[in-house]
Amino acid sequence: MGLMTSEERICSKISQRIEELGLLTGRTQNTIAAATIHFITNTFNISLSIEKIALVSGMAVHSIKSVSRMIYSEKMKISDLLGD
Repeated sequence: MGLMTSEERICSKISQRIEELGLLTGRTQNTIAAATIHFITNTFNISLSIEKIALVSGMAVHSIKSVSRMIYSEKMKISDLLGD
């Protein structure tokens, strides 16, 4: 998708933390991954459209947005991974 290696690492760590904490229980790994990418691109102002994320991941745009909002609501639980 054109993310830098450091951004990919952050996405991976956040996805792992989300699963460890059970924050998105019942969601598929693809949905969590796509939403995490969307969350990171928004958080760090990376130019990557949600449509491209949806196309590559095979997830629906509305699902990505919904799960991304859930991740944002739990931001404090992953803030150490963001450098906050």
